[in-house]
Amino acid sequence: MTTVIAFLIIVYVLIIATDFVVWRRVCRRYLDGWRRRVYAGFTTLSDALPLLSWLVNVLLPDNTPAVVVVSMWMNTLYIIFVLPRMVWYMFLPFRRHKFVRIAAVATATAVAAIPIYGVFFGRKNIEVKSVDISSERLPDSFDGFRILLFSDLHIGTMLCPDSEIATFVETANAQKADMVIFTGDLVSIRHTELDDRRMKMLSGITAPYGVWASIGNHDTGIYVKDTVALPKLLNKELLLDKIEAMGWRIADDSTVYIRRGNDSVSLSGISFSERLYEMRHSAHMEDVDISDVYEGVPAHIYNITMSHLPQLWDNIIAGGYGDLTLSGHVHSMQAKVRVAGIEISPARIFYRRWSGLYEQNGHSLYINDGIGCVGACMRIGASPEITVITLHKSK
Repeated sequence: MTTVIAFLIIVYVLIIATDFVVWRRVCRRYLDGWRRRVYAGFTTLSDALPLLSWLVNVLLPDNTPAVVVVSMWMNTLYIIFVLPRMVWYMFLPFRRHKFVRIAAVATATAVAAIPIYGVFFGRKNIEVKSVDISSERLPDSFDGFRILLFSDLHIGTMLCPDSEIATFVETANAQKADMVIFTGDLVSIRHTELDDRRMKMLSGITAPYGVWASIGNHDTGIYVKDTVALPKLLNKELLLDKIEAMGWRIADDSTVYIRRGNDSVSLSGISFSERLYEMRHSAHMEDVDISDVYEGVPAHIYNITMSHLPQLWDNIIAGGYGDLTLSGHVHSMQAKVRVAGIEISPARIFYRRWSGLYEQNGHSLYINDGIGCVGACMRIGASPEITVITLHKSK
């Protein structure tokens, strides 16, 4: 069991326990017959939603895109129903005052509006971020080179995939970057999410130095249930074929060289392998050997590394590579807020580095918040992100 899942289970149990305590000490005593029954029915059904979501995934023979989306909607409704209720509970000790009761209702309503906004707007409002990276190791010809970074499309769990992909492609091409890099999780479960229509749409992304892709955990087929009908390895191979058919180039545990003018930089891609499955949410990955990705790569050449998992950054720079490492995976867990200049997100609990730019000893890591959703059909504060990174030669 991963740390993330264990944490979510603990939170779920605490919420149920809170509901039970409030029922015993407040609702049974102060609510009359029909109000008591309405409250009991509402809390019971809403608290059952995550369990129903889990049962849908466990009991059905296969996790088709429709099944996954239904499961995500159950989780989403749970958040919409439970968050305002937990806030309302905070006012209960002072419920005898009319002003407090009014404030409780107003606050709970406002809290309910936040995830609802995340479903209908926050999930779709793409944010374009501009980032400048300077390095004295960058070749002169690459001064001003612009990289467009995106990650985690999760096509199969988009609610309106055709319109959302069309908006994304239009926004991406409008940036007129020199090169486009995608750092994994094109699909959520299986290669069939990327059908002919969506392949045609995504093949419209263009850049003079190409569109480059690496592989994320969701691209490998490790979440496919019916592996008799669709073996994991076959799923990955078919997806890779489709990616190449779109005109994207894949750096799969390998390094290529990008030439501009009289200079070159190396571009490395770390593929997600099954050995990383149990560690995909781990904070540390010191024991993972990625040296084969850089075999024969001269250390003096400026290196850009694509790694779906940002946790591999320490491994990358320990080998002397990754002047710039580009990652995704975390999504900021689709929720973050800025308070007094500090970004707060559940992702902080599980990841040392979880969003945005990090720098260490001349090396830079940028973690893109991704485009799509997993788990729940919403984004709160963690907008879908396109990052435009401009490289500068520092003097």
